[in-house]
Amino acid sequence: MGIAVIEDDVDIGSNSTICRATAGETRIGRGTILDCHVHIAHNCVVGENGAFACGVAIAGSTKIGKDVTLAGQVGIAGHAKIADGVTILAQSGIAGSHSKPGEVFFGSPATERKDALRRWAAVGRLPKLLEDFRKLRDEIQRIQERLGEGGNGPPE
Repeated sequence: MGIAVIEDDVDIGSNSTICRATAGETRIGRGTILDCHVHIAHNCVVGENGAFACGVAIAGSTKIGKDVTLAGQVGIAGHAKIADGVTILAQSGIAGSHSKPGEVFFGSPATERKDALRRWAAVGRLPKLLEDFRKLRDEIQRIQERLGEGGNGPPE
């Protein structure tokens, strides 16, 4: 049967769960801070000096580098690998590995923050773009009807 190893100076908040490994070990690196309601599943390895906010859930066999910050309600699917110094912003969902050290990720599924924020902003503009599209479509239809009514179809 596996074990759970909690290294020195780890701070574990109330109602947090660290599951022992099914085989081998679950390990929480030195100096890591786990806020309240953090769940770390079996066979996970967390590097040194991590900071995990409330509601983080990490599925089994995930490997997290050192100096990683996980904001509130981040969820990480099993068997993922997170590089050193990565920051994952609140309510992001991690479906795979993020291997570039020091990057910032956001969204669900999480992507690099700059790209995620650009997409998020574009989604906010969709209602206005749809309204403009409908106006243009209606105008084209009116023009086509006028050309058809006058017997002067489009030039060939």
